[in-house]
Amino acid sequence: MEFLYPNAAERIYIPMELGGARGKTVFEAVHRDRDARLYWHLDGAYLGTTQTFHQFALDIPPGPHVVTIVDTAGNRLSRSFEVLARTNGPTMVSKADPVR
Repeated sequence: MEFLYPNAAERIYIPMELGGARGKTVFEAVHRDRDARLYWHLDGAYLGTTQTFHQFALDIPPGPHVVTIVDTAGNRLSRSFEVLARTNGPTMVSKADPVR
């Protein structure tokens, strides 16, 4: 099995949705056994399972994290990553050319 996303030591920015809600990041893994069941954990807490299509959408707070997947044979794979905090800096606004 292998992670497709996130990459090792990835720094992730989770954007806001159009309605203002915080978006989610979709984690993805593959397993050589097409029907494998994977058990997902984030920072040691169990999240749930996937089978066949190994994608898990998560809303994760800023900071360093570790996602871990475990298959039914006990094989384990972990990946460290960081979620970047949203900055409240100035927003760039493009100005239209003045009408003459």
